[in-house]
Amino acid sequence: MQLICKSDEKHRLSILRLPSGTFPILECRNEKKTGAFKSGCILISGRDVYEPPYYILRTSIFKMDPHYAMKVDEAVRETKLLLQIEKWRDESPGEFEHVITTYFTCREEGGPLKAKFYWIQEVAAGDMLDLLNTEGFYFSAEQLLAITHQMLRALSALHKRGIIHQDIKPENILFRRSGDDIHALLADFGSAGPVEEVQEKSRHSTVGTPSYLDPDFLQEMDENKINPRTDSWALGLTLLKLALAALMPWEQGDPSGTTIVMRVRQLRQADIDALIETIPPEITQSPKGMEFVAILRALLSVSQNSRKSPHQVLHPEVRESTLPPQELSDTSSSCRLL
Repeated sequence: MQLICKSDEKHRLSILRLPSGTFPILECRNEKKTGAFKSGCILISGRDVYEPPYYILRTSIFKMDPHYAMKVDEAVRETKLLLQIEKWRDESPGEFEHVITTYFTCREEGGPLKAKFYWIQEVAAGDMLDLLNTEGFYFSAEQLLAITHQMLRALSALHKRGIIHQDIKPENILFRRSGDDIHALLADFGSAGPVEEVQEKSRHSTVGTPSYLDPDFLQEMDENKINPRTDSWALGLTLLKLALAALMPWEQGDPSGTTIVMRVRQLRQADIDALIETIPPEITQSPKGMEFVAILRALLSVSQNSRKSPHQVLHPEVRESTLPPQELSDTSSSCRLL
């Protein structure tokens, strides 16, 4: 596999050479950051290889970075997890319909200054934050309930195999759209992993995005409270934000991450219940809206003891068992750039 790049002031054209063919990739310079290109690029050819066209995520890790080894290890672990998900998808395609598809992964070796990782994935129209920021757009009760069930199924499939996501938020739920129908896709597995490994990481640093951290975990700092119900909380907050189309109270005023963590730690059930009550009546008064709110309440219990996991929400008659331990497979099947 070979990647050849040519750039001018505004664009970079890369030629990706694979055994199956040669494909051009076009990137636009990011005007918000002088001299930098966007981290992703859309393949403008290649429909004869994959349908739809695919998207390339790229990360560069500089060797002068004092955390270089740790960041490389994290990128390798994410690569292993993405490849493992594709193996599970082959075994049970329906369960992973709402998890982003990774076609193949690459790591560029031998550069004197940095290491590069590439993840080639399916194309989506954008993420849920893009929809929230679309002028005049508001989610309907039908759309919210559909997204809810899609994400519950995606998380349940991962949890069943001992994996937790640990960073659910609007930016990490991508979508494709056909008319009013929204097909949601869970993405960004940089914080995800086997539950025991995420618990171990949480002993040394906060894993996830401050606004969506579990208050029950923050109040006790007990790593055992990093589990499927942690994902329930983050999903519930994400869905609540989609319904309200507004910042959460603890996000207002452009606070620092530390301030947000402090505010989330102090949350009480009455605070969450009051927020749910502010969901517009055009959502809550329809039958599907009522079902959506009922699921929100099951996900957004401040105490994990009364919070439901995604599997329990989908199958209330089933009592949840302990997650099975998972070993991620080797990445020997991944591509390497020459």
